[in-house]
Amino acid sequence: MKFRPQVLLISAGLAFASCDPGAPSTNDHYTTWEFVGVIPGSTTVESEAVALVAAATDSVWLAAEDFTSVELGQALVSAQTRGVDVRVVGDVDRREQAGFVEVNAGLQPVDGAVPVRFGDGS
Repeated sequence: MKFRPQVLLISAGLAFASCDPGAPSTNDHYTTWEFVGVIPGSTTVESEAVALVAAATDSVWLAAEDFTSVELGQALVSAQTRGVDVRVVGDVDRREQAGFVEVNAGLQPVDGAVPVRFGDGS
């Protein structure tokens, strides 16, 4: 399962009408999600993302500029504990946000690879 950020939404292979990524590779696996409109401050996106991570069996890759959800961070750590390949990429300037703190402290290196990376810029 691959994750792509769209604003503050976390999506698994989410295709927006304005985006055409082309035909998927036969080696890639995707989960199709329906677009959900959310009122700012609503927990709908968070609870959907937590449920998706809780159901993951193979991999969860998250790239986010902002990551303030402790609950989602805990779900990612739990997913890794049960054998899911979890990787997180975030903005170095936001590494102190609660979600990033949770995964940075909880995720363990796998085969020498650090599962949380922080960058700056594009």
